[in-house]
Amino acid sequence: MEATDTFSLDVAKTSFLSLLSSTDPSEVGNFMDWVIKHCSSVNSDDGTKDSANQCDETLLMPGDKRMKKIIKDIKKRIPLDGIMSSENIYHPEGKNSDCDPSTTVHVDSFLYSDEDIDRLCDEGKMSRTYCKECGSHNTAPLTFISHSMSLLQLRFLFESALPSLLSNLNNKCLVDVGSRLGALLFFFSQAYYFSAIEKIIGVEINADLCGLQQQIIENYSMADRVEVKCADVCNELTLLKEADIIVLNNVFEFFMPVEEQIRTWKILRENVTKPGCIIVTVPSLEEATLFNSKPCVDLDEWVQPCSVNYMYHVQDVSCCDEDMEELQNMFFYQVKVN
Repeated sequence: MEATDTFSLDVAKTSFLSLLSSTDPSEVGNFMDWVIKHCSSVNSDDGTKDSANQCDETLLMPGDKRMKKIIKDIKKRIPLDGIMSSENIYHPEGKNSDCDPSTTVHVDSFLYSDEDIDRLCDEGKMSRTYCKECGSHNTAPLTFISHSMSLLQLRFLFESALPSLLSNLNNKCLVDVGSRLGALLFFFSQAYYFSAIEKIIGVEINADLCGLQQQIIENYSMADRVEVKCADVCNELTLLKEADIIVLNNVFEFFMPVEEQIRTWKILRENVTKPGCIIVTVPSLEEATLFNSKPCVDLDEWVQPCSVNYMYHVQDVSCCDEDMEELQNMFFYQVKVN
């Protein structure tokens, strides 16, 4: 094909996604930063910036810079603990039953890294410990709980785990159950420039959180492939049946009484039945579906665990032990063929 040949928009999009799908996942982020910087300098034939070639300023930002701007915007709109006043938080049973409300801190790990928490502690806005005997030095560590994936987990999910589990991501639909602040959706807005996944849909029951997500989606021009549904996932049966990837991150335990959790898991079992569908969970399905020492669904008939390589590298730097532990808290399953 001659260098002077031109392509239609659809052909250009298809070719570009094909190129990205064959790029080393560890290099995709750097490649996209290069593409974005190059696109921002494209001129029209008369030497001026061509409006048809220009994107919204936020779309021209390199991925990490754009994500930091989104995080900064969200921080302005929500309380420090990331919990809306319209939400009800339940004291969980089982493994997390030791999360006493008086000594448990809700900190969204999508918004705040360990370094951020250290800074907040230095500023007196947060503490990592509490006094067991007021006025003494007899202190104990507070329990920190996050209801979102961290940036490290999100990068691992999109750049390593999913590409290794699904040989072809083209035209796939990912559903984030309990999307809350939209961490998965917004990171996908960064990832979707180099991801072949066609659509990501967040399902969130809280109207305030849905409003927040929708505003960010509109402000950052994500609506072409990102969507949030304000709904109870138990009423989105068609979506559950058609999803190719479903993410359940600390989704029910702190937000539902036990009887509702059991009901929801049974509905998921009955409707997430597409053969080969990937289910991503934190914690494991074995733990999340265990109530009174008995599983509420038959996992052996539903899914099979997937093996993933947690040896993830960020910009050619291997994860430290703490990072590795964080990634190993993510569990992957594939729906069996009935």
